[in-house]
Amino acid sequence: MKSVESRTLALGAWRVRFDGLDAALAVGLDARWGPFIGPPTDPEPSARVELVRGDRPGLLPAPSAGERYRIEPVPGQPRAIVSYGFTLAPLPGHACAWRLALGDSDDEPAERRVENAARFVVATLALDAGGFALHAAGVLVAGRGYLLAGPSRAGKSTAWQRSRPAASLGDDFGVVVPSEQDWRVVAVPFDNAERVEADAVRGSFPLGRILRVFQAERTRVEELSPLRAAASLVGVAAFPWAVPGHAAALAERAQRLAAGGRFAHLHFARDADLYGVLAAQA
Repeated sequence: MKSVESRTLALGAWRVRFDGLDAALAVGLDARWGPFIGPPTDPEPSARVELVRGDRPGLLPAPSAGERYRIEPVPGQPRAIVSYGFTLAPLPGHACAWRLALGDSDDEPAERRVENAARFVVATLALDAGGFALHAAGVLVAGRGYLLAGPSRAGKSTAWQRSRPAASLGDDFGVVVPSEQDWRVVAVPFDNAERVEADAVRGSFPLGRILRVFQAERTRVEELSPLRAAASLVGVAAFPWAVPGHAAALAERAQRLAAGGRFAHLHFARDADLYGVLAAQA
């Protein structure tokens, strides 16, 4: 009989527990999330994900050559999503519990599919907490979190790499939530390297700024009008289509951030010292 295990993903004050893992998948998540795996004795989770295998209800067809990775909403089912190798849907009667069905294909590692589902769960936790998730790389400079935002292939990972020696807060998925005084950035283990170092930064940190990145001939920070800034910020939010009931709230949060001067456009050149640019923003 295969062992059935659980793992808890610890992000700031949140705990997301994954139940129903086989031993190989549990080991894969341990390697992928490293120090972000919380102890089994953690308190009641903020969200729970029940995993089942061999179930393929309505998966997307196999991707065509060169197609970008797709995660789509399930019509008529708020907070339910479908991709090539998994479906994720809320459990009836539970506010923060999901059923994650992994398809039986080996085209994509199981731990990668679980992480893609985890990103969506974390995005909903952020929305419920008064914040939101966005397509961004996060770095820590002078005790503050900076998010380098942009859609796929915008250059945010390149900008993140050139921001060394700033510590990473996650290289392509950012989370911002309100606090009593301001906004905070939550460190996440979601990394394109698919492995997190043992000494990775964890917790949450005061927000410095969110900078939407654009590759350019020369490096400069472009300040925007509040209206333009809010529209640009909403444009890099993660999964807004899957939680339509939060559309108005997301727009209001983007407007508050923009009005507070916490968002700008960063145009960066190939040889830019982005750590210096971020330090100057502190």
